[in-house]
Amino acid sequence: MRAVSPDNKGAPAGTEIDVSASGGKLTVRIASSSDLQSFLRTVDDLLFCIQTAERAIASLGKKSGPNP
Repeated sequence: MRAVSPDNKGAPAGTEIDVSASGGKLTVRIASSSDLQSFLRTVDDLLFCIQTAERAIASLGKKSGPNP
C-alpha cells in the first residue's frame, strides 16, 4: 500500500481515495466531484502504481531464490 499512498496526498481537488488491504484483498474507493476526465486520469494513475508495485514484488520473488 505504500506504493500508492503518495498519490493520496496529491489527489486532485474534490477527489478522495481510500485504500485498504485485508485477507489478501486490496480495496480502493475513489470518490470525486470532478469531471469524468479528471476521475479517469486518477484511476489510470492509481492502476499504474498498483501494476508497478505488483511487478516489483514479482521481480523480488524471482531474485530471492537460492544463491549459487
